[in-house]
Amino acid sequence: MLKLLVYTRSFMGIDDYLSVATRLHHVFGVSVHFLHRYKTDEQTVEMPINLNSRYIKQAPEDMNISEHRISKANRDLVKSYAEGIKAEMMVTQVSRYPEGGNTNIQTLYQTAKELGLPMLLLKKGFEKLNPKHVLLIADAEYFGKGVQINALKKFVDSQKGKIHLLHILHKKEMEDIATEQMKFFAKEHHIYPASFHLINHKNLEKSLTKLCQEMSIDLICIRTHGNQNMGKFFLEHSDINFLLNSKIPLLTFHLKHYD
Repeated sequence: MLKLLVYTRSFMGIDDYLSVATRLHHVFGVSVHFLHRYKTDEQTVEMPINLNSRYIKQAPEDMNISEHRISKANRDLVKSYAEGIKAEMMVTQVSRYPEGGNTNIQTLYQTAKELGLPMLLLKKGFEKLNPKHVLLIADAEYFGKGVQINALKKFVDSQKGKIHLLHILHKKEMEDIATEQMKFFAKEHHIYPASFHLINHKNLEKSLTKLCQEMSIDLICIRTHGNQNMGKFFLEHSDINFLLNSKIPLLTFHLKHYD
């Protein structure tokens, strides 16, 4: 069973989260743990609450749902919840109001990265998460254990979707070598069928946006790095930070080193 830690800033988007959780539930079996943030000047302690019955009725009867309220999202608190429920994925939604509305995403991301958890960032208009075409951005020269990739493949296969591999070319990288690395990456992780794409680091935003439009990409996956020397995730990388403001949902994944 897949244990989801879902962070919400209000109760307005609960149906969106339950829609995604239900789709995942049909593939993996899911337990959902909501972490609701609320504002109050009087209380700063967590309070257990109950979902409105209309939302409960929308969820599968065998999908476990639990909730908690918190007044502030900080790294230690989110980490304690994640560890307490033994979370296997973190989920939240990018705010429609970027001016200060997404300040907690960095906290959630850092926590997910520290715990080695995948993190799903939903976007308005793409709440149903129907991955027919998934773009997987990875450093193909690095080969590790693909536990989270295997789960991604299972989900994509359940939707009869396809994974597209992308390598971003940097200085002095050879296209033919990068292509062979992607093919080997696909073979190592049994990604079939797969298509392979190369774009140059220059004009990255324009090239990546064009590729996503041409391939009708509806989910972008980016690998996080446990080793800071191996690169940075998009939230820390100014060149691809624009993906936060795109309409396409984002999913981070993590590769473990071979023993």
